[in-house]
Amino acid sequence: MRLVYLILLVLLLFTYMAIMYTTVIMKKKKRIQKIKHTGITTSTTNQNISTTSLRVLVIQDGDYIKFPKFSSYTTAINTAYCRKWGYNYKFKEHKNSNIPPYWLKVLDVQEALKSNQYDIVVYVDLDACFLDFNMSLETVINRIDTDSGRISDMYFGEDSADETLANTGVFLVRNTPLGVILMDTWKSMCINDKGERQNACSAWDKVKSKWTCKHCEWAGREYEQGTMNNLVDLFPDNIAVVDRSFFSSATRSNKPYMIHAMGTTPEIRLKTFKEIYEELRTEFKTEFKTLNKG
Repeated sequence: MRLVYLILLVLLLFTYMAIMYTTVIMKKKKRIQKIKHTGITTSTTNQNISTTSLRVLVIQDGDYIKFPKFSSYTTAINTAYCRKWGYNYKFKEHKNSNIPPYWLKVLDVQEALKSNQYDIVVYVDLDACFLDFNMSLETVINRIDTDSGRISDMYFGEDSADETLANTGVFLVRNTPLGVILMDTWKSMCINDKGERQNACSAWDKVKSKWTCKHCEWAGREYEQGTMNNLVDLFPDNIAVVDRSFFSSATRSNKPYMIHAMGTTPEIRLKTFKEIYEELRTEFKTEFKTLNKG
């Protein structure tokens, strides 16, 4: 009789675990907004732009002794895109920061929001750039919000390795009360008010200008991406994770709004972004005028 009881208890335990696992997976899948970028033309775009002019900042950053060659192309492309649509562009170079490089974006975006000069702050990794110059950021956000039926405070593209996860290489945050709280919370998971490392960043060490994190899982809790995905689970109705054709496409084959060449070699990135630069410079001469890469 006791053996039967134990068997039933084990079966109930496995059933409970299966239900919980299914619930978590369904919750993650629900947060993905399966809206694809379709390369809307300028004439269509203008009909969707909000009548309210948004103050937009696009920011890129890095902490390198020598910046990768491909970054001279992506920064030029993103600057030209901002010129076309009247956005602000900022490149922030960090020198020997006491913060792990993956977390600098969190600090920079949070500071930009705190300045209260912008309605939306967009972060773009150095290996990412805008591709569709005929589509404004306002149109992208309006389309995502309309199709999802809600206005989000933050926007991410789905990760190439796992579509149920957010990729933090490109993200947008609104200057709303919750948007500010989300950025403050994200930052506090690594950096305290004095600018010192804490919590997730305590595992990081810097030796001779090189950052290491022993026994850390890539994009896990010690990285800004892993930490953000925990926040996405807590705020699924306020943080949109959209199809990678918007912000996190690793290729140009699907004609995405932006490209993020993650997981490729510096040589491939250089070749890819040089080609994009030359193509866009030919089509959008005014925006690229007097704008030399490098």
